[in-house]
Amino acid sequence: MGDWAKQIVNTDFEKEPEQLEGMFITLAPGLLFESINAQLDIAKESGDAKLVFIALLECIACMGEFQRFQFEMFKSNSLFFFIVGKLDDLPLEYILAVINNNSRCYE
Repeated sequence: MGDWAKQIVNTDFEKEPEQLEGMFITLAPGLLFESINAQLDIAKESGDAKLVFIALLECIACMGEFQRFQFEMFKSNSLFFFIVGKLDDLPLEYILAVINNNSRCYE
């Protein structure tokens, strides 16, 4: 699942943020939770409580990895823009979307 989280973050950075209710967001959190819900549904359908518990632990780890990958992507791109002297080119909309996405993940 960690690979999925990393792919979601990488793909997310390449797209323009959208506006929802006046806030910049990206689709990353929705994609992440769709993947997590799918994994949990499969585990629940098995009827095996141990499998559900293991899947739950994997999903929790995946959420942490998602945040770590997102932070690393943001940090590396910020560093790049700083080194080349174009910190102003770092898209403000993306920065706001990352902040809003993280806020939405806790709701």
